[in-house]
Order: sequence, then structure tokens, then C-alpha cells
Amino acid sequence: MEKFEILNYMVGGFFLLSFSFVSYFIGLNACQYLGRILYPSRIVSYRELEDIVAFEALKLGINPKNIDVKLNENEITGVKKTKGRYDMSFRNIPKDISVIRHELYHVLKDCDKFEDRKIDYLYFLFIAEPRATLYGTFGIKI
Repeated sequence: MEKFEILNYMVGGFFLLSFSFVSYFIGLNACQYLGRILYPSRIVSYRELEDIVAFEALKLGINPKNIDVKLNENEITGVKKTKGRYDMSFRNIPKDISVIRHELYHVLKDCDKFEDRKIDYLYFLFIAEPRATLYGTFGIKI
């Protein structure tokens, strides 16, 4: 093989890998956007948010008394486990239920794995996030 032929294969491989990552993230975001279309209900108050979190948590078999719902503009939307309790933070009141379902599925499947250690980003990107997106959008439990 010549030098340019090897370089040509490397460029082609890089292009395919880049295309795969871009396609993956577009598909993931498309599913999350679809959740907003499928569940168009608007949550208007903090009390309503807490009630929906409790209802959806019970559907998953999670004790809603262990979940603290917080609105904080300085934090990203997400869930973390501290001292046996789950802190569910939102920047603002979510506009649809799919976001709440998505975060609750992280509580069910992922929070216990990362309570005392750093999160594994490859696990998060390729297992935890798509799994929570599928549940939040379509109700599919994996």
C-alpha cells in the first residue's frame, strides 16, 4: 500500500465515524423533541410539577418521598443521588411530562450506580441516555 492509499482509508474512516456520531445525536434529540409532541400537556405550577413527579414515580415503583424536586436556574436539568435521596433539578418548570419521565428513569436505572463515584461518560451517552429517552418518549422500559 502506498502512503496516500492509507491516508485515504484513514480519512474515509474518520468521515464514517463522524457521520455515525452526528446521526446518533440527531436521532437522540429527535426522540426527545417527539416527546414534547406526544405529551403536549403544559405544567403551570411548582405544585403541579411535584404531583406529576410523584404520580410518575409511583408508576415506576419509586417511592416519591425520596425525591426532592428543585427549580434552580443555575443548575442543569438532571438527577443525582445524595445520602439516599434523589435531587431532581430543573432550570425551569418543564413544558411536558416526557422530561419528568426521562429523569425518573435515570433514578430507576442509573443513579444508584453513580452515587459515590464519577459518572462513566461512555456509559451515560450510549446506554443510560438512550434508555431514558426511550422511556420518556415512548414508555419503553429497557
